[in-house]
Amino acid sequence: MERGRQDVLNTQIWGFMGSCLPPGTALTPYNRAEDLNGLDAWRIIVRTIDNGLQLRLGDLRDEVRMVHTTRINDL
Repeated sequence: MERGRQDVLNTQIWGFMGSCLPPGTALTPYNRAEDLNGLDAWRIIVRTIDNGLQLRLGDLRDEVRMVHTTRINDL
């Protein structure tokens, strides 16, 4: 792929991700990437999501384990 087309793709990915990510924690890793470098921003976001996945699954498991400890009065 020629360099000009790569730059256009990078810029388009950068703009798309910037408009899709919610404000707050998701924008923090996105802002660590170099400006207009969409592929690097994409890589950083995917790694952040992948690293947090096990933590989130652990939190959900803990919540499911605690469901049976609360009484259901209306049954």
